[in-house]
Amino acid sequence: MPKSITTMKYLGTDGEYHFEIVDDLQFPNLEDRMNYLARLERRLWADGEIVEHLWTRTSSSCEVI
Repeated sequence: MPKSITTMKYLGTDGEYHFEIVDDLQFPNLEDRMNYLARLERRLWADGEIVEHLWTRTSSSCEVI
């Protein structure tokens, strides 16, 4: 179970909102998670798949309810 997740929300060219989520199990270091999402965002822009980057947030409150 991850203890921290970082999420990026963006508006795609399909008119839908998309979320990309990475957690501390994939990338234990926050800087690595942010770098991964930044590279992903650049690729989305280059491929013409993104209209607007809305936000990127990190949460350390990952609990199962």
